[in-house]
Amino acid sequence: LNDVLDRRTGIPISLCAVYIEVARRAGFPAFGVGLPGHFLVRLEDPEAGLLVDPFHGGAIVSEADCQERLDRIYEGRVKLEASMLEPCGRRAMLARMLRNLKAIYLKNEEHERALRIVELVLLADEQAAEELRDRGELYAALECYGYAARDLSKYLERRPAVAEAPEIRRKIEELELRARRLH
Repeated sequence: LNDVLDRRTGIPISLCAVYIEVARRAGFPAFGVGLPGHFLVRLEDPEAGLLVDPFHGGAIVSEADCQERLDRIYEGRVKLEASMLEPCGRRAMLARMLRNLKAIYLKNEEHERALRIVELVLLADEQAAEELRDRGELYAALECYGYAARDLSKYLERRPAVAEAPEIRRKIEELELRARRLH
């Protein structure tokens, strides 16, 4: 966020974080809205809530605008639901910011940095089963096979019916074998 303030530019969620805090300090209740593929701010007032897009110069956004954005991003496959416009809490917003950072590190194959971010996501969102899977994959990439098998097993405990379960079970067996060979 300090870079966002210094550069006066950033991705939607970081600009929204700044906008929310400034609005709150000015006495306006403001909340993050985690629209798929974009992040907005909801300003609440007694008359009605307003959706604001700090990334696009603070433009007021309608529900129709939100659907248009979803259509552009997801080629008409995602329909706007009321739940998508609900305010999200600070922890959820933090977890989303961290996931964005994790994606950058994964893209650059910076496994150790990505692992540190996954740890932070799990602190913010303990129920994030997919983060256990990702942490297991990162441990495997870092040759920490016992930890990798543990996390992938925990992931399957939480999500036993995922499509890739058989593949993950095979990987767990392989990781446990590698861990035994090292010790």
